Amino acid sequence: MSIAVVNGKTCDHKHNISVRNLLINGHKIIGAGYIPDEDEGELKVIDITSCMMVTNTFDFFKVPDASDILSFTTTMQANGVCHLAFIPNPLSNPLDTPERIYACKESLGSLANQAVFIASATKLQQPNELAELSLLINAGATAIYFDRIIENDTLLKQALMQVNAMGVPIVFGPMTNMEKNGAHLNDGPTSFKIGINGEPEANEVSNVRYVLGLLDALFNGPVHFQCVSSPDALTAIHEFKSKRPNVTVGVSPFHAMFSDEVLGAYAAEFKLNPPLRSAYSMQKLNERLPMADHFTSLHAPVVGDSQVSDFYSQSFGAQTMPYFYRLANHCFIHHDMTLDQYQTCLASPQPSLAIATKGLGLNANASFIAFKTKKDTTDYAVFSEPPVPLYGGVELVMVNGKVQPK
Repeated sequence: MSIAVVNGKTCDHKHNISVRNLLINGHKIIGAGYIPDEDEGELKVIDITSCMMVTNTFDFFKVPDASDILSFTTTMQANGVCHLAFIPNPLSNPLDTPERIYACKESLGSLANQAVFIASATKLQQPNELAELSLLINAGATAIYFDRIIENDTLLKQALMQVNAMGVPIVFGPMTNMEKNGAHLNDGPTSFKIGINGEPEANEVSNVRYVLGLLDALFNGPVHFQCVSSPDALTAIHEFKSKRPNVTVGVSPFHAMFSDEVLGAYAAEFKLNPPLRSAYSMQKLNERLPMADHFTSLHAPVVGDSQVSDFYSQSFGAQTMPYFYRLANHCFIHHDMTLDQYQTCLASPQPSLAIATKGLGLNANASFIAFKTKKDTTDYAVFSEPPVPLYGGVELVMVNGKVQPK
């Protein structure tokens, strides 16, 4: 049976918005624009009037063990993520050797062309020894991931110069010193209240400013900051982009909509790195969201025991994917972001990380998300928090021509 998706808005490569009908059969789009008449019993019509269809969705994910990567990728695609960028994960796979990259690609099989691998700049993702960077690129890594290396000034400069000579992109992880300092959340009244060490927001700001200075002096290639949580750090990167347009920055909608106050009851599912900030910083970050080039989910795979640990022993990262697109769409509508920004903020932030696709044209793969664009509100709960009114919603998730359950 064919599926007709009608009256949905779409954005082309020139950022022009148009209303389009799609005829889908199997996993392909076989008609775009005019939908031919078919026997009513053989054509399922889905009307998505006032919705924006977003394709080529892209996000960064901590890589699971190679044996789990196929099922993880399939699950993420069922949630609406077309293309995955795997970043190192010290709990399961640090992506620090060619063998680890080869094993992941082999396990992915035919889905390997829908993922990119961003290898660790350091061995075991620790700040004391560089990985063999050229071998990682030769093994198929698309970019190099800089995480705790920012704790080692000498190694950081050395790596920047090496990667610059190789001509590949850099993706920066959290611009914090949480693991070095044994911190578990933002430093402030909440960390004092629950008696657990926190890290000041100023650390992220100073790290960002220092790294921007090094980039200006030592690195000319594309750079993406995967996620910042401080509004001042976001502003600093945004201003740097005026002279370096190949620098992009990501923000998590969770940081724009939740403050560290939700951690007052030891809510381990909100333990993130970078951490949720104060209510004041949350509001300022929310106001500056249009400065971001990419929205990221900060979703992490389950490693070991699937039950949430106590707050102190819980690792950074959470199962955020069930909520991510709902929160992202609320942010789009709340800030009156243009429809082409829906596409921009959910696709790859860097052309060098993008995976070739055909968009929503004829013979393209029928995978996209349809977001409501009206300022209608519905109550929605994230994790264990009470429901809050949010704008918009996800009307349809289509993966390989199949409608996914909401």
